[in-house]
Amino acid sequence: PYCSRFATQIESQIITDYVDTGKLKIVFRDFPLGFHENALPAAIAAECANKQGKFWEFHDLLFANQDTLGTENYNVWAEELSLDMNKFNTCQTLNETAAKVMQDQSDGANVGIQGTPTMLIGTEKDGYVMIVGARPYEVFKQAIDAELA
Repeated sequence: PYCSRFATQIESQIITDYVDTGKLKIVFRDFPLGFHENALPAAIAAECANKQGKFWEFHDLLFANQDTLGTENYNVWAEELSLDMNKFNTCQTLNETAAKVMQDQSDGANVGIQGTPTMLIGTEKDGYVMIVGARPYEVFKQAIDAELA
């Protein structure tokens, strides 16, 4: 629910103010929480949509429909996005797809991420500010503006 709140209430404003203006790039990494039964399958499905160039569209559908997550709806949404369903379904069964998602999670844990959503604002060279939770837009704005300064 916190990721959904971030995705549906905050992310679009960050994209409008910073990504669309060329000031910021968003890199999305998976961190499926073990207690969330749909987290890993949803992450895998999103990765499969990504392989067909539709990650952000699929991402938006996942977070707008958190109360109806499940394989049947992943297929419905993939069809709505005109994905090649054979490739999409095959991708979801590949060990390499799950391994990519789990590598994201491992990378996150290695930098101290324990929950979601967690945002790292900064650069590899200069370091990052970590913001945990679906915080108000102003918290992100302040951190981003400080980094850009």
